[in-house]
Amino acid sequence: MDVLRRPWILLVLALALTGCGSATPPLSVSALFGEYARSTNVKGDKFRGETSEDRLAQFASEGTPDQVLEAMMAAQPCGRGCLPDSSVGDAVTSYAGFGGKSFERDILVKRHDGRLELMTLYIARTAGGKTTALIDPGGRRYTGGLNDFRENNELLGSDDWILTHDDITATSGQGRVVVVSGSTRSPWNPGLIALLGLGGVALIIGVTYLSRASRAGSPFDQEDPGPSPDGQ
Repeated sequence: MDVLRRPWILLVLALALTGCGSATPPLSVSALFGEYARSTNVKGDKFRGETSEDRLAQFASEGTPDQVLEAMMAAQPCGRGCLPDSSVGDAVTSYAGFGGKSFERDILVKRHDGRLELMTLYIARTAGGKTTALIDPGGRRYTGGLNDFRENNELLGSDDWILTHDDITATSGQGRVVVVSGSTRSPWNPGLIALLGLGGVALIIGVTYLSRASRAGSPFDQEDPGPSPDGQ
């Protein structure tokens, strides 16, 4: 029975693990921000000093760690030249419409290989602030907030991590800063998962058959019972 159970248990675990990434961030908000503050090699970063000491001194002059982090993560109104290209500009204006406004928001990304990057996203807000949408650097639009961005963006993987506001389209400063995975999509191809599932089922059937065959034995391996007591 144990032989039969193991393949089934392994299959269930394998399929369960393929459907989800790590749910626990490898770093806290303060630890990831501290790593950024000391790093001199951050893609897209604004110049703050050539050495870690220079950067830390610059940050200290701007306020407490919480104040600096909040200012860095806050949405800023877009000025002239804020939108990088026509794809982003068209996505923003088509959603915001007449009288709408646009904002930019930086998020801190830690890639799976340890590289740090400040990525700028854009927020389109309709007139009166009734609805907002997030626009990525490729011009793709997300209307469902942070969860929508993580489910559907093609810029980040499930093994990348981002530091950002949980209410990523907020423009008034509300919300809290969190560390979450850059994507909630499974890195496994659905076709491959199905193939692995079929292979697991075939393995179970094969092990079951061999186990039963070994218990039953072959008719050619039966021992001769010898003559019966009555000599026949």
